[in-house]
Amino acid sequence: MSTERKPYAAPILVVLLLLVVVFGAYVGGYFGLMMGPADVTSVGGVVRIYRYRWIAYAFYPAGYLEHLATGHGVQLVGGNGEMLHP
Repeated sequence: MSTERKPYAAPILVVLLLLVVVFGAYVGGYFGLMMGPADVTSVGGVVRIYRYRWIAYAFYPAGYLEHLATGHGVQLVGGNGEMLHP
């Protein structure tokens, strides 16, 4: 039986840690970069307003996942008032 350590264990852990940090920053940004609290529409949807249009586009996949997870409509609004409907 060999007692040698596997040389690839550390790089795999580093890559997994980086993925967790990047995903956590993305989710944190989705909720933290909004301008004020999310508005709830009269039909039960959510409107999330971001300062710039590119931020709304960057969080489009997160809005789509929120729509799938919660079942209500999610609208992302960029700085120019353009609404994105995931």
